This record gives sequence, C-alpha cells and structure tokens, in this order.
Amino acid sequence: MYYNINTAVQRMVQRINQINRTNIARYQQAATQRYVTNQYTQAMEQAKQANERRYQETLGLWNQVADIYKPGGTFGRQTMKELTAAGTQRLVGAGLYGTTVKPVSATQQRELADIRSGRYATALAGKAGAIERREDIGPDLGMFANLLMQSWSAPGGMPAGYGYGRRW
Repeated sequence: MYYNINTAVQRMVQRINQINRTNIARYQQAATQRYVTNQYTQAMEQAKQANERRYQETLGLWNQVADIYKPGGTFGRQTMKELTAAGTQRLVGAGLYGTTVKPVSATQQRELADIRSGRYATALAGKAGAIERREDIGPDLGMFANLLMQSWSAPGGMPAGYGYGRRW
C-alpha cells in the first residue's frame, strides 16, 4: 500500500481546521453571551437610574407644593398680608381705622384656613398617588433570552464590529 505523506498532512490540517472552527464557534458563542448579558445589564441599570431620578423629581415637586400650603406656608402668610392690606384700606375709607374693628374678619380667616387646608390635602394626596403608582420593573428575562437567540443566529455568532464577528 502506497502511503502519501501529502494526503496525510492535508487530512491532519483539515481535522485541525475543523477543531479550530468548532473551538472558535464555542468561543464566539460564549463571548456573545457575555456581550449581550453586559449590554442588557448596563441598559437596565441606566433605565433604573433614570426612573429613580424622575421619581425623586416628582416627589420634590409635590413637596414644594405641599410646603406652600402647609400651616405657616407662603400661601397663608402672603394671602393674610393681602387680606389685611385690603381690609385696612376699607377701614380707612370708611373712617373706622384705629377702632376695634379688625381689618380681617374671623370669617375671612376661616375661609383662608379652609382653602389652605384643602389645597394642602390635595398636595399630600398627589404625593401619595405618585408614590403608589411607582412601579419598579425588573428585567424581562424572555426578552433577554430572545436577544441571546438572535445574537447566536447572526453570522459569526455576534453582530459585526465588536471584535468577535469575524469569519475564519
């Protein structure tokens, strides 16, 4: 039997190339999994941070509104100043300034307190509603699995341009 060394070397080279292609495919698949996992994790973390910022901003706005209407807040002080000034003008015009008549009646004070407390309650209810409606959405594992499957079906096992998409 004639033994051709060239044929044996060619077969050996073919087998080595076949093994290398298998190993490269396995490496690319593992690299793809790591890449997709890292990208997905980063995207979820960025989304969580953006949602937290929006949530804190919303709570901050509701706190500002509540601070305006809380007892002793700017709404009550400013409105009382305006009522006092208007009442004083009325008393001066009527010639009653300096008498025992008060520029702001008890009825006006009660109405102001009712308005303030109603708006304060509305602000607190708005804040409570924002807290109640908050949804912390976790990762969608079905979408993650779908992304992995799609990345494996891409030529070279990974989208081109990321160092692992080269065909051997």
